[in-house]
Amino acid sequence: MTALPGCPGFGDERAGSTLNEVPERPNWDEHVAPIMERYCVSCHGASASQGAPGHFRLDTCEEADRPGAQAMVGRVVARAVESPAAPMPPASTALTMGEIDQLTLVAWRDVGAPCDADDPGVSPDSNGGGGGEVPDVVWYEHVKPILDGSCIGCHGETPAGGAPAGMRLDVCEDPERAAASDLSGRIVARVSESPANPMPPEGLPGVAESDQAILRAWRDGGAPCTEEEALAGGGGGGGGYHPEGWSDPASHGRAAKLAEDDCRACHGADLTGEGAALSCDTCHTEGWRTSCARCHGGEENPTGAPPRGIDPTRPDPFPRHTAHVVGTIHGGVDCVQCHTVPTDVLSPGHMWDGTPAMAEVDFSGGQAPGARWDDAAQACSNVYCHGTGRAPGSWSVGQGSPTCASCHPGMASGRDGWGRMSGEHEDHLREGISCEDCHGGTVSGPTTIRDRALHVNGEVDLALQAGMSVVGRGPVRCSGTCHGEEHASETW
Repeated sequence: MTALPGCPGFGDERAGSTLNEVPERPNWDEHVAPIMERYCVSCHGASASQGAPGHFRLDTCEEADRPGAQAMVGRVVARAVESPAAPMPPASTALTMGEIDQLTLVAWRDVGAPCDADDPGVSPDSNGGGGGEVPDVVWYEHVKPILDGSCIGCHGETPAGGAPAGMRLDVCEDPERAAASDLSGRIVARVSESPANPMPPEGLPGVAESDQAILRAWRDGGAPCTEEEALAGGGGGGGGYHPEGWSDPASHGRAAKLAEDDCRACHGADLTGEGAALSCDTCHTEGWRTSCARCHGGEENPTGAPPRGIDPTRPDPFPRHTAHVVGTIHGGVDCVQCHTVPTDVLSPGHMWDGTPAMAEVDFSGGQAPGARWDDAAQACSNVYCHGTGRAPGSWSVGQGSPTCASCHPGMASGRDGWGRMSGEHEDHLREGISCEDCHGGTVSGPTTIRDRALHVNGEVDLALQAGMSVVGRGPVRCSGTCHGEEHASETW
């Protein structure tokens, strides 16, 4: 195997431990220094190499000018023992630290990282003994390996797996999109503080606790992209959960609708606030929870259908919304005819339901519970509203607006067409009786709707001439004088 240039010892493929057993109280001189010499100082020595940061060194326990191994023990253990996403020695080398050496480093940290047998060590609360603090965390050395291992499969230069296109986590800064430094608070929240909506998603390996500590330290230090920024007190990263401009509804509204964020993770199960996160009612005006038009639009009509565009790359999949909910030859079709209608923003199946930005078609609550919608064909079938009144029918978006003859035979259809209508329609139409003679409340002529609310409403609405009456539903019986004939309970 070829040794890694510039890093003496890499390429040895040594996996055994330097020690035979874990000392009861390890110290630097006797136990830890040989481990560092074998695995670390070729890059993290007096002169840093192979991209190693120069503001600390691991070839000495203490150092006057910069941190030595004792001060960095928490970070050493995190990277050498507890960081599967960003291990040290790097995975690109063939050098693997033995288990006894790893356990020795953990024990050294736990006893305070003493430099020699007489050294009491440092306080467990300091950077050295405790191991919980990670000083001077910078992007390329510490954060990028973690995100490379856990995030950029979806959140890279080209988004995948439904990841939002407005961000990327494969770079620290980007002039066109929100990058890792801008989103440091959001990264930490999703990786370690958001049990309701974690990242990576359920089913994928989570980020190790030691790596979570590194991410938190990076966020708290201002999310620096360079070592110089870290030493100067941090970068200009976004320590908050949300990036700049998030309060604009165009930003957070779109993210909520596309389920890029689950607001409940921070703002509480009922969105009334939790901890430092405000109630959504703080900014949203009264009634927002139950107003369809507030989020979905209302530009064409007051119902909120068609919905306001969420994603410019995804146009309204059903452009005939207004024709249905307002109606031209019928009363407005209530949303419940085609959808399960939520009562408020948190109704089950409304938001964060696994199908973001999709209004599922569900005919079960309407006049045609057995109807079907074919999204590919943009067509519905087995629906009452496009049927003949006697049997359900089908219609597609490409067919445009229906006419009277689209559903039932018109005045010019003749006996073949009229014969397909119920009862004595054929005889009456053949004798010149017009639609309005029996349905005068609904139509004022063969092709003119008088009252749209009475048309396509699931009922047979009769408005007979004076002196006529009907009884029954099936069969209907007519009585009285009509078209010059006397009816005495005649069956329709």
